[in-house]
Amino acid sequence: MADHLSQLPSNPFLDRFLGGLPREVADSFTQAQLHAVQRAFGMRYAPRHALDLRRSIGLLGRRFYVVLLVGRERGTDAPPPRAWLPVGLAAAALSLGLLLLL
Repeated sequence: MADHLSQLPSNPFLDRFLGGLPREVADSFTQAQLHAVQRAFGMRYAPRHALDLRRSIGLLGRRFYVVLLVGRERGTDAPPPRAWLPVGLAAAALSLGLLLLL
């Protein structure tokens, strides 16, 4: 890897990003470009939940994934419409049941 890239602190996102590129392309990035790439793509994957469970399951000959995220609502102070509450509770119960089966 280029000298200026080896001076960067270890970063799992950038390691994964650069690892998927041809070496000559990965070595051509400047520090400023890598910071911009991480701001644009890496931050959306930052862990921001108190509970973050992700499982992949095989069902009916296909692969599916189940994600359970629990955390404080940051988008709005308004509560969700109560009409959707039974659907949300059913989805949460189904997800929890699937996770417990794994």
